[in-house]
Amino acid sequence: AAPCDPGNNSKSNQLRMFRSLHTCAQSLRCDTTLANGQCFGWTKTGHLEWTGVIGKAVIRLRQAPDDTLFCILNKSSTNSSEARMAETLHRYFNLQHDLSAMYTAWSQSDERFQMLAGFFPGIRLICQDPVECVFSFICSSNNNIGRITKMLTSLREKYGESLTVSDEFKCAEKFYSFPSVNSLAKIEEDDLRELGFGYRAKYVIETAKALDKLNTRLRLQHPQNSSNWLESLRGRSRDEIQRELLQLHGIGRKVADCISLFSLDVFDAVPVDTHVLQIAVRNYGFPVLKSKTLTEPAYRQIGDIFRSKFGRYAGWAHSVLFTAELPLYSQRLSPELRFQSQPKKENEIQRASSPCSLPERLIHTVKNSKNRPKSARKVPLERKRKFPSTSLSSGNIASRLRKRPESNADMSVPPSS
Repeated sequence: AAPCDPGNNSKSNQLRMFRSLHTCAQSLRCDTTLANGQCFGWTKTGHLEWTGVIGKAVIRLRQAPDDTLFCILNKSSTNSSEARMAETLHRYFNLQHDLSAMYTAWSQSDERFQMLAGFFPGIRLICQDPVECVFSFICSSNNNIGRITKMLTSLREKYGESLTVSDEFKCAEKFYSFPSVNSLAKIEEDDLRELGFGYRAKYVIETAKALDKLNTRLRLQHPQNSSNWLESLRGRSRDEIQRELLQLHGIGRKVADCISLFSLDVFDAVPVDTHVLQIAVRNYGFPVLKSKTLTEPAYRQIGDIFRSKFGRYAGWAHSVLFTAELPLYSQRLSPELRFQSQPKKENEIQRASSPCSLPERLIHTVKNSKNRPKSARKVPLERKRKFPSTSLSSGNIASRLRKRPESNADMSVPPSS
């Protein structure tokens, strides 16, 4: 789609439409933060400009040399609405956290981070809507950033609310809000398959139905509480949130950690994909795996390496290190650093294209393996684990959901983005 342009306005009028977020280059850079695989709703619509939807507001962001500017495209700009949007964007980009101080602390604790920091300033964690985050990362299994974005765009266009851009902008592209849980719960599986969701169609619909029931139960129990079930998880421990999310269809540990990190303020969650595994092996002494699977203890050990090194904001530091591994950004590095970024054994540590682009492949470990029965052999956890028969914390919902299909359709390595 053609980018949005503010008509034939003069340069001064164009600048007048934008308001400052009062940040600096060290605090926020949109070119990395919006395109490194933590969110999929922003479109590059001009040089150093991105357009996306937050709630029901169409927002354009412009990256200035030492600031970030914003403009509301679908309503008349007033001081009050712009003030509210500035607050929303401050929360969205977690601007209440001092990123410069974090970079300084991380550089002191890790030589690799210190070498990379100057090439990747201003990479922040965003705090997106948990509902959008859940379904975004359900779609991320065995996928790449471009295809995830296409799937979610199709979902918005067909089931979201159309948002009209103000006449003062000439905008060929159309924008839509993200569908509600209630809307998603009513979709037929075949409809999503026609949109290219494949086996993920079942995961989206079953999780939407479960969340819809959990939301209804929460409202009945707490009529004065307007938050949904996902929002009610905010503030709990990392392990508790992970346990709750694992009960939803199509969510394994890695996807649960992505949801926790990118929408529920669990800043020490570390989603482990092949890029993160490469970092752990190459820079932090984690042993090279002889198999293509990652055991549950190994998954936790890798996360603990990052948490011991970077503390309670380990997920933030992980995001910077992860971004440096992506082909899209690796050219920023010096030749020496690019060479150092090569995996020790490329055939054993395969490439991925987003924090959750590979299937979980977490496996149960079985002791006394010599004489273990055939049924106890190591099996990928996402394929072995059926939807739990135990009830969710807010009601016996999971037991009424169908079992997941025993298919290996999502076990192949995805193409690079």
